[in-house]
Amino acid sequence: EKILKTETRWQAAKNALNTLLGQILSGNNGDSKVAFVAFDSTVESKYITDFTDKSGEIMSKVNSLSEPHPGTGKGTNYTAGLSQAITYLNARLDKTRPAYVVFLSDGEPTEGDGSNQIKYLKKISKVYTIGFGLDSKDEASAIETLKGYASEPEYFKNVQTSSELSDLFNNI
Repeated sequence: EKILKTETRWQAAKNALNTLLGQILSGNNGDSKVAFVAFDSTVESKYITDFTDKSGEIMSKVNSLSEPHPGTGKGTNYTAGLSQAITYLNARLDKTRPAYVVFLSDGEPTEGDGSNQIKYLKKISKVYTIGFGLDSKDEASAIETLKGYASEPEYFKNVQTSSELSDLFNNI
């Protein structure tokens, strides 16, 4: 699906993530770290990265992912992605530092809605949720779920373009 004339939703998400990583990790002397979890119906170890201060590690995982295509039979399992986030957060050595979860989805869960995991994550982190390219009419259920999963109402946004996604990442 094209977001802009030359950019698919997938390309837009990758570009925005690369920008976000640059903002968080450039010049921070290892003070900030980011973990990455890609998920569809499952979480595969080859597509996740534990906390790192090297954006190249994350982007190499992202770039190794295949662009998703609608109707390919892969589901959206919020539980799988959020469970991995919990694993990473619980394993942090310095739990005195604030933790943030940015949960981005382009659809509603088809299996595993992650409701128990999100309750726990809200206790140990600030949770930002982003709907990417969700149609307010056809995907209203996903929008409502993501709104409810954000730590605060203002921590949820549904964006339609790569520039909106990049701007949102700038404000997190």
